[in-house]
Amino acid sequence: MDHVRKGITLTTCVLLLVTLAAAEIISEDQRTAVDQLNGLSATQFTDLASRAKNGNASAQALLGIAYMSGVKVAKDDATALEWFRRAASKGNEVAENNLGLIYFFGNGTKQNFVEAAKWFRKAADDGSKNAHFNLALMYHHGYGMAVNMDEAAKLYEVAAIEGDVGAQNTLGFLYEHGSGVAQDLATAEKWYTKAAERGQAMPQYNLGLFYMAQKKHQEAYEWFLRAAKQGHKMAEYNPAKLYLHGHCMEVNYEEAYRWLTASHQEDSWSAKAVETCKEHLSEKQMEQLQAVARVDGTP
Repeated sequence: MDHVRKGITLTTCVLLLVTLAAAEIISEDQRTAVDQLNGLSATQFTDLASRAKNGNASAQALLGIAYMSGVKVAKDDATALEWFRRAASKGNEVAENNLGLIYFFGNGTKQNFVEAAKWFRKAADDGSKNAHFNLALMYHHGYGMAVNMDEAAKLYEVAAIEGDVGAQNTLGFLYEHGSGVAQDLATAEKWYTKAAERGQAMPQYNLGLFYMAQKKHQEAYEWFLRAAKQGHKMAEYNPAKLYLHGHCMEVNYEEAYRWLTASHQEDSWSAKAVETCKEHLSEKQMEQLQAVARVDGTP
């Protein structure tokens, strides 16, 4: 299962909000701009706009974010693009990274991966950890360039060392599978763990899968449980396997059925697993389990 790529998203720089629509990982930095903008009074926002018009690069970058996210003003990608251009011309890394995002998604302008990579690279050179990750993604998936896993891995590692959760999560996958780096399971575990300990469901789920592959079933169960408590549906699905096969616990058809009911999976394995549980449970037991089906952390 390609379990890590579902958690990959372009990452915004400090004070930014944009992500891929299907993103499952959200950086802490992405909340900063909206919080900051929402905290401004009308007078303070007017002052921000005035400082931006007078050439303050930080104010220009933040005003661009306001227009990009529709906070305090009507959402206007073209106006956001203009403010980011002004700030980027002064070397503002936030604006440079955002210009990369705008060109990547084609918001307010024509989509242009080459231009996106140019701005991500400039932002990375100016110290943006998020731009390192974004550029790594472009090398990883070949957006506007040839796929280059060696270069992607180098950039992911820079961003991971700087604390980017998405980079840490992805780097774990690369070391686990030897993509762009020499396979090293100990290093894979280190990076998965660093990401999972930040409290996000996707890295926790990925670490659970890593431990499942290593047959460390108790560790896998514990991380699946953490992710499941945050509503990660696939994390709810895997404990059922552990209970059905008796990994790290006694075979328990009631618990397996409870997890299967909570996860609402409709694949062929789940259907067969439900039938297996039904063979060992009474109708009354199943009714009771369906009535209270939830992921509450009770083994």
